[in-house]
Amino acid sequence: RLAAVSHRHGAWLHVDGVYGAAFNLTERGRQQLAGLEEADSVAIDLHKSFFLPQATGLLMVRDKRHLRQAFDCGGERPSFLPGLDEGEDNFMELSPDLTRPPYGLRLWFPLQLCGARRWREALDKRLDWTDEVVAELRRMAHLGVELVTPPSLTALTFRCVPPSTSAAAQAGADVGNEADSTPETKQQQQQRLHDLNRRLMLFVIQRGNIFLSPTTLPCGTFVIRMCVLHVRLTRERLLVGVRDIGDGAAEIQRATS
Repeated sequence: RLAAVSHRHGAWLHVDGVYGAAFNLTERGRQQLAGLEEADSVAIDLHKSFFLPQATGLLMVRDKRHLRQAFDCGGERPSFLPGLDEGEDNFMELSPDLTRPPYGLRLWFPLQLCGARRWREALDKRLDWTDEVVAELRRMAHLGVELVTPPSLTALTFRCVPPSTSAAAQAGADVGNEADSTPETKQQQQQRLHDLNRRLMLFVIQRGNIFLSPTTLPCGTFVIRMCVLHVRLTRERLLVGVRDIGDGAAEIQRATS
C-alpha cells in the first residue's frame, strides 16, 4: 500500500532494510518482506545479516540516474576530476564520497567464494532457532515470562511479570478502591516491573551466554529485546541462554513471592 501511495504521488519510497532486507534471500523472509521490490531504494547494513566486517553498507536504487542527478557536477567538473568512458560507472558521480576503500570487495569476495546459498542457509537456521526460542519462552508462563511482540524475522521482545506482582495488581483492581487505581499507583507498578525486568536482563547478560538489550514500547512498557543473529551463535549456546532466562525468572519469582 505504501508503494502504491508513493508512486501515485511521485514520492520516493526508501526502505530501511539495514537488518531485515537480507532475509529476502529466504522463502520465509520473502513472505514477510513482500513488496520490497517496489521500493525506489533499499539500505542494508552488510555487517549485520550478511555477517561482514563492521561499517560495510549497501545502498540499492532502482534507477541510478537519480543518484547521478544528485551528485554529478556535470559541466562544472574540475579538470583534476576526469570522467570515465561512456557506459562505465564513476562512483564519485553516485555518492558524496570521492576517495574510498574498496568496500564492495568485502561482499564480492565471499559471494564468489561461497555463493548466496551459504547466507540463505545461515539466515534460515536463525529463523528456525527463533521459533525454538519462542516455544521455550512460552513454556515459562508459570514463571511469569510472556512474549510481548512476536518475532519479526529473528527479533522479538518479552518480559517477566511475576505471578505475585500480577496478582497484587489484579487485587487492587478488584477492590475498586480509588487510591489503588490512581495514576501514581499504576506508575509505581510499572516502575516495579521495569526494575524486575532490568534485573532479569542483567542476570542473563552476566551469565555470558547471550546478549539481551532493553527497549521501551510506545505505551511505556519496558521490555527485553532479543535478536537471534550473531555470526558465531550456535543453537546449543542459544538454548543455554534461554535457560538462563528461566533461571533468572525463577529467582525473581522466589524474591517477590
